[in-house]
Amino acid sequence: MTRQASGRIRRHKPVYYTTTSMNDGTVLAAHPVRKPAARIMKRDGDKVDEDGVCKELLGSYVRGFDFNDPGRIRFFDIMANRLNTRRAIHEIIEPTLQSIQADIAAAREEIRELRASLNKRTID
Repeated sequence: MTRQASGRIRRHKPVYYTTTSMNDGTVLAAHPVRKPAARIMKRDGDKVDEDGVCKELLGSYVRGFDFNDPGRIRFFDIMANRLNTRRAIHEIIEPTLQSIQADIAAAREEIRELRASLNKRTID
């Protein structure tokens, strides 16, 4: 929601997508669409996921892919971005998460010790 100059609140409509994806989940293309009617989604067995994807077209697009057309550059860029994102997650985010987990474990241990000392004081 955003507030307009008049002070009224404007609600944003959710955006829905149809994606073309490889079998491993790599999205090659996505384009916005109107949300299909409930009866159409039920008929096709589609569901809207948390990213707003209401239809996903899966396939192995490497086979039969004409590597001489301009789309090959886009294909390889997508694959490179996917690998770079995964590497960034592994190199940057995972160590941070591990240190956060260690800090949480240490905090829990301190809380246990404090509770034990409080229990001793109340008993004495």
